[in-house]
Amino acid sequence: MNNLQYIIFFSFFTAAGVYFWSFLRRLKQDYVSKVLSRSLLENLSGKGAEIFFCEPVIRQTASLLGKNKTTKKAFHNLLRGRPKSAEKYLLAHGRELDALILSAHFAPEKAAPRLEKYIKKHPDSQQALCALAELYFLSGQKDAGRRVLDCIRLPKAPLYVKGAYWYWQTGFYLKEGDMQSASQACSQAAKYFIKGRYFYAAARAYLLMGTIYRVCFVDDVASFMFRGALDLFRQLKYIPGQAAAYGSLGMLNAASEHFDEAEAYFRQAEELFSGENMPGGQAEIINQLGLLNILRGDYAAAQKHLKAARAKHKENACLPGLAFNAELFSYWAAAVNDDKACLRYARKAERLYSETGNETAYLESLYLQAEALFRQQQDEKAEEILRRIISYAGTHTTAFHVANAYSLLGLSFMRRGELSRAKGLFQQSLEQEQKNDRWIGQVCDYANIGLLELRSGKNEQAQTHLQAAYELAQALGDTDLAEKIKVNLDKLKS
Repeated sequence: MNNLQYIIFFSFFTAAGVYFWSFLRRLKQDYVSKVLSRSLLENLSGKGAEIFFCEPVIRQTASLLGKNKTTKKAFHNLLRGRPKSAEKYLLAHGRELDALILSAHFAPEKAAPRLEKYIKKHPDSQQALCALAELYFLSGQKDAGRRVLDCIRLPKAPLYVKGAYWYWQTGFYLKEGDMQSASQACSQAAKYFIKGRYFYAAARAYLLMGTIYRVCFVDDVASFMFRGALDLFRQLKYIPGQAAAYGSLGMLNAASEHFDEAEAYFRQAEELFSGENMPGGQAEIINQLGLLNILRGDYAAAQKHLKAARAKHKENACLPGLAFNAELFSYWAAAVNDDKACLRYARKAERLYSETGNETAYLESLYLQAEALFRQQQDEKAEEILRRIISYAGTHTTAFHVANAYSLLGLSFMRRGELSRAKGLFQQSLEQEQKNDRWIGQVCDYANIGLLELRSGKNEQAQTHLQAAYELAQALGDTDLAEKIKVNLDKLKS
């Protein structure tokens, strides 16, 4: 073997050794990071459904503290939820921002003002801007969060910051009812989180994306997203996240009338929340069990669950939970034909949602009032509320509440015999539904226009619209609605 062969031989084995050492080092870092992430999530799980959890800083801290014996004590203290020694170490090694963000996990209310001061000195720090925006959003300061979010420069931002930007941007699209933009933004967020291996953030994005698809009646994609979130939360051993995923799967199955499967998921979620001593989460699941029993037609069981949930939410002074409970009681009252109670509960929900700043739910509570008044044939009062909805949500051109309001107004004018005005309102509703790809709403609008044309004696136009409604209902798999439409189609053809 000549000298060149020796050089090639030893160079190969040296390179292989360096690669293998690097591989083992990366494995150790991943393991230490995973241990710290799981431990912190366990320590933070009692702080509520949504927690501040910045994975890039957790990963960096694990890498710094887990590499030698001198930092062993700080690392073990951090595992136990005592961050002071870890923060001191980071500050001593010139990592002020990492120390600030680490402290935010344990005392977010104190960290926000300190981050504000840091950003004044370092206005181009994308990580600091992202952390501050997240703290604002999690504390309910949405306007402040958006102002900070708008300062982020995406081309220069790291993967986590890009993902967080699109995750929080999704909420603003949802507020406007723009489901298509919301799903695209949330998909972008999940892509960046997965690429960076930020699995807690990715799980949250999957949960949100699943909810978007559930609301849009795309059940198979929603199920895939919820199960993806559940798998990630299981890997992280984060119990509240698993419970939230089970609850979301329960809501999905309840909406598609798979009631037994829905109840099984809700029971799993309730058990997990109970085991973690999270009465707020448990109360929310009991609320959802109430909704499940409304859909089942078991109104006595629904009332029992809703009363139990209300009591738990009162104990915890949880306004969002009490608002949703009042909304569900309104649905329950409508189902048992008690329109006065329906109106009373809807007004309570309106007041509570106004206090919590939940605009979408606030509009829903107004719509419930309008429906109750419509059923009582108080058309003028119903119209007043529906006009309020259109005015309030008018700036959000894709908001589905606007379409619902136009549709109910159309039914009101149709009942009064003002067919021309009714048709115009149904068409406005249809335009909104088409703009936002809400297929079931389009079925109802086509059917309403068809029935109106039938009543006007315009049989050809009536058949065109009813046929469109029938075909769309069939494509959506709503056989009950398709059969009802077919009855009127058959009358026209006979």
